[in-house]
Formats: sequence, structure tokens, C-alpha cells
Amino acid sequence: MLAKDTPTKEVREVFGILDWEGFQIAQSIHIPTVNFALNLLQTYHDFLDLGLGHSVMINTNQVTKGLFDTVQPALGDYFQKIEFFKSDKAEWMAALQKLLPSNAIPPWYGYGGSSDFKPIQVFG
Repeated sequence: MLAKDTPTKEVREVFGILDWEGFQIAQSIHIPTVNFALNLLQTYHDFLDLGLGHSVMINTNQVTKGLFDTVQPALGDYFQKIEFFKSDKAEWMAALQKLLPSNAIPPWYGYGGSSDFKPIQVFG
């Protein structure tokens, strides 16, 4: 958020696209990893709730979606800002097109974007 915040244009919320392509089910059920992720979510819940405008998770598997469904009651309204999509590109691309202008969709997803598109940060 700070990278785009200016005195004349304050950034208060972010939009996140989390692509789970290549994420293995074994990673979803690794207990130490699950505990670590849950601890992070509980610790930083208030910050996430304030700063996250909306998030779209694409290419999720059923186990990952189930884990998020399990922790949702503990985290309250936070997860209402997140949409989950499996690997049906037509479905999640339609959601991205509805939520974002075409020049804000990363070009590596095959639609929209511009040749000079530069995300603030890419992980993975």
C-alpha cells in the first residue's frame, strides 16, 4: 500500500489476486504449516480486515477451500471479502473482469493488462 500511497491519492485498501496453481494438497494438510498460517491470520486479522478491499483466490483445490471454510467462523467478516475459484479459467476470469478494469488484470492471465503492467509485488 505504501508503494502507491501519495499525499494527494491515499491508498486505504488493496485488491489481491492469489493464484494457487501448483499448490499441492500435501501442503494443505501439513499440520505445522496449517498451524503457522492460522496463527498468522489470527495475529494480523485486524490489519487484514482494515487493509483488504477484496481478494480473489484462483486455481484453489477442494482441500484448500475446505480449510478456509473451517477457519472462517473464527475470523468473522474478513472472509466475506474473499472469493474462491477452482481451476475454471472462464469462471475466475469473468469475476476479475467484473471487479477490475482490463488494464489492471495481469497480462500473464491472457486477457487485458497492458504491456507496461507492473504489479507492486509478485510472490512465488
